[in-house]
Amino acid sequence: MQGMSTVLISCVLAAFLSAAPAAGGTGTSLSLDSAHLYVVVIAPSGAPPKAKVEAALAKFAAKDRSSRFQEVEPQKLRMFRADSLPYTASRLTEAERAKVAKEKSALLVVFSWSPADPSGLGAAYSAAESASPPDAFFGDAVTETVLSVKDWKERREHLPPGAAPDVRSHIVVRFVSEEDGSVLLVTGGLDRFGLREVALSGASRSSARSARDMLNLLAQRLLEGGRPSADGKLVLRIADVQSEQHRKALRERTFPNAKQEATIVLRASPDPEDPVRVEFPRAPSDPPSTGVEPALRQLFGWEDSAAREVPDGEMMAVSAKARTRAISEFKPKVQEGLPPGHILLVKAPFEYEGGTEFMWVEVQSWKGALLRGVLQSQPERAKVQAGQIVEVEEKDIFDFTHELPDGTFEGNDTGRKMRPDLFEPAGEGRWRIRR
Repeated sequence: MQGMSTVLISCVLAAFLSAAPAAGGTGTSLSLDSAHLYVVVIAPSGAPPKAKVEAALAKFAAKDRSSRFQEVEPQKLRMFRADSLPYTASRLTEAERAKVAKEKSALLVVFSWSPADPSGLGAAYSAAESASPPDAFFGDAVTETVLSVKDWKERREHLPPGAAPDVRSHIVVRFVSEEDGSVLLVTGGLDRFGLREVALSGASRSSARSARDMLNLLAQRLLEGGRPSADGKLVLRIADVQSEQHRKALRERTFPNAKQEATIVLRASPDPEDPVRVEFPRAPSDPPSTGVEPALRQLFGWEDSAAREVPDGEMMAVSAKARTRAISEFKPKVQEGLPPGHILLVKAPFEYEGGTEFMWVEVQSWKGALLRGVLQSQPERAKVQAGQIVEVEEKDIFDFTHELPDGTFEGNDTGRKMRPDLFEPAGEGRWRIRR
């Protein structure tokens, strides 16, 4: 995997940062030798005077601290491009985004300090604020978020003295679609805490949000001092999270059957710019595809979606229409590649001695008449495991669901027929779960 400096930062910025102090690291440690904050300051009233910037950076200066700055063209940085601002500057108003998009000059400031310095990050946040005019906007070069002065102050205030902050206020988790249909997740921003970034691969699209929550939990525990054993194993427990706000948010994501803990294995390469890989312990008898999905179910639980009822003739007619639509409309879309945030699941029968379970499979590929994907349901009797890669023949499709980024869905005709009280129309032939 590429070093994080090239993955997370545009080429223009990476060229400047190549002269910055190296992050370093020792062996396969999870920690870095130095912590960094990369800030791009942009102001409609013009760049701040050089003397003001130098004065602010002088206040930041201390033992094992350093800073430097130079002018950059914001339009050459991805986060300031007009097509990116609706996402990178989502907390700004439309008028504020328009101001940012017009600017031709900005100031890049790089702060570095020792991870042992408990006030280093707060001092860097404050110095960036002091160096800027009141109408400034701040671009966080690693998380690629654009913030107002107010939001920047709130981020600084989310650094409680003597305690680890809620890490979610300071980092991001990025989603990268892989060729096999799975999702790679990588953190951005842990280096400001003197920690290496972490990455998790193999998540299905439908479990990507839970995988993000797991990475945030891991980042929080590392920030709070949690470390793996000599063999790389670390037990993630929601109860161990010291940040009350983060712990509460994680518990709200769980189902009643959640164990609220899962064991992971951390693998760190000698290169400190490579993210630490999150893996999962696996018994020799486990299918090769198991790992992240079972761990997510242990941590957050699941909503049982397996059905064992024998469908009647009327339901089979509904199923036949759903299968025809899935093949004619969604097979080509899967083969072309579903857009980001779109998920296709099919319900299929899985036989066991004495019966059949109907379970949902997230489709990752559809070649000829054979679908391949990740089993999303938790089986009760069938000899398969949730998270396992399974194959389904298109003639066996019982139903389908096309989930959209806005939380609505198409399909699930059999489910809506069995339990119409659980769903409500969302317009344009779409549905949503009734709250």
